[in-house]
Amino acid sequence: MTVSTSSRATDLGRWRLALWALLGVLLLLPAIAMLFTDEVRWTGADFIAAAAIFAVVGCAIELIVRFIDQAVLRMALVCGVILAALAIWADGAVGIL
Repeated sequence: MTVSTSSRATDLGRWRLALWALLGVLLLLPAIAMLFTDEVRWTGADFIAAAAIFAVVGCAIELIVRFIDQAVLRMALVCGVILAALAIWADGAVGIL
């Protein structure tokens, strides 16, 4: 099945908005948690680091979706980017690596 360029661009626009909204919500979760518990203690540097990681992940996913046409390869690369970001996040949190 072939997808026209305009149809793919429209779908990409919807997913793009959802991606950045999700990343924004993920960045707000610790701020909301800090209002309700003392166990979450993020500083400004923590929020900047998280925003940087999310920005890199979001941009990488956008580039992958725009330029990779094969669905399986696209999905594998997106999963790889997410797993790499989670590994960096875990290392920053507890210093495992």
